[in-house]
Parts: sequence; structure tokens; C-alpha cells
Amino acid sequence: MEFSKEEILRRARFIFNNGRLVHERILKSQIEYLAGNKQAAAFSDLSPAQHRCLLAVRRKGEITISELAAYLGVSPPSVSAMVDRLVEKGVFLRRQSKKDRRKVIVALTSKAEEVVDGVEEYMLAAFVEMVEMVGPETSAKWCEVLAKIRTFLDPDSSSEDKSDKKQAKISSKADSLRIE
Repeated sequence: MEFSKEEILRRARFIFNNGRLVHERILKSQIEYLAGNKQAAAFSDLSPAQHRCLLAVRRKGEITISELAAYLGVSPPSVSAMVDRLVEKGVFLRRQSKKDRRKVIVALTSKAEEVVDGVEEYMLAAFVEMVEMVGPETSAKWCEVLAKIRTFLDPDSSSEDKSDKKQAKISSKADSLRIE
């Protein structure tokens, strides 16, 4: 099936606009959770760059400053300064590598893990509601399309990462999140 340039643009605009709606819903859920959780207060004022850094460490697990900088596409000194601020806020732990003392390892604190788990659980409830609303056929199509998009956006997604393990743990709680 051939697409005209107009049809490609129309579909791209549709995907973009609806992707933005999903993104806004995710952000709204995140803000709602953080506003209602006193333990998460330190996380509510993270900048977008700090939030992206937090999610990268969440996804990758323990990671060196240079690996984190490469993953985020920024310089190691920039990441190091950001990590320093996140350590001060109690989001990250920073330690020297046991294998190579010149390298610094970054990891989430247990408090950060708890807060991120809580945010993800809260957001998952919104997605459970959406899946129930659109029904099994449409949600199956949605999953199929998103799987193809994931292979395009994240070619390494076939290898399991830390966030997949966490999502499986959080997903096991999905039954308790169902809105009847």
C-alpha cells in the first residue's frame, strides 16, 4: 500500500497528537501521585533533565557516570554535576567501582526505588482503565503497534533491562488496580 505525502503527514500528525495526550496523562498521574505522597516530596521538584537521568538509572540499574552520559547523550561533567544534585536530594547513591576505582557507579536509593514504584503503580492504574475501556481487540492491536514502535525507537529492547523486571513486578499487582 502506497502512501501519499499528505496521508503520511495526516497519520503522523494523528499519532503525534495522540501520543502527546498519552504523555500528558502520564505526567498528570505522576504529578497527582507526587502531590499526594509526602515521602515523595523531594521528587516533585526534579527538573526534566533530572527526571530523565533518574529514569535512565532506573532502566539500566547500576551504571557508571560515563555510561550514563553516553546513554543520555551529554558530557560526563554535565552528568556528574546532575548526579551530585540528585545525591543531595536522596535520589541517587554514588560510589567508586570495586573493579576500577577511577570509575564512579550511580544507583537509585531504596527510597527512590519506592517512590518510582509507587508512581509506576499509580500510572499503571490509569492504563488498566484505558485498556478496559477500549476492550480486548483494540488493546491487542495497540500492543502490536507499540511493539513495532519499540523496536524502532529502542533496537536493544530485545535484551531485558532492569525496568522490564520492575514492570513485571508492578504488573503482577494490576489485578488489585482494576477499576470495576
